[in-house]
Amino acid sequence: MKYSVRIILLYSFIFSDVVFGCNNAKESESISQNKKISANDIKAREKIEEITQLLNKAVIVNDYDTQLKYFSENAIIVPPLGPVLQGRSDIKEGFEKNAKDNVVVHSFNATIEDFWVCGDRVYERGKWAMAQSSKKSKTPIAFYGSYFQIWRIQQDSSLVIDYNIFTLGFNPFEGHR
Repeated sequence: MKYSVRIILLYSFIFSDVVFGCNNAKESESISQNKKISANDIKAREKIEEITQLLNKAVIVNDYDTQLKYFSENAIIVPPLGPVLQGRSDIKEGFEKNAKDNVVVHSFNATIEDFWVCGDRVYERGKWAMAQSSKKSKTPIAFYGSYFQIWRIQQDSSLVIDYNIFTLGFNPFEGHR
């Protein structure tokens, strides 16, 4: 019980910091003056949608180099069933492990559902679905769920992912696929 109360408080703090932190107009104004993308510029969303389409294709063909270039040096990925990957080197090792395990992604799609900009950060929420096979499972297995991603706008207006968490839309231990 105490654990769940702590989790709820933690999520409430993070949510309020993200939502109400964006309302600090003075801070947002000073940050956006240093950037080519301002907090109310639709081009940020267009860029992320374009990158998302590139990443969708790169995942299917196991183009790890293309995927890796969109992660910041200290990016964190929290997959639904795997260990947390922290930093570009961990992410690269994860990609190499997938290649070694003959992971084949048969389909992959991430779709943006919600999006907002706060200072030099872009927050994105969406749904994802994929089917993959590997040495361990020759028959493709389907997965789906939601994701939350935090992008950082660079000085040159490029975007990199700082944080990514994927959750499953089902309990994998109950055999629903």
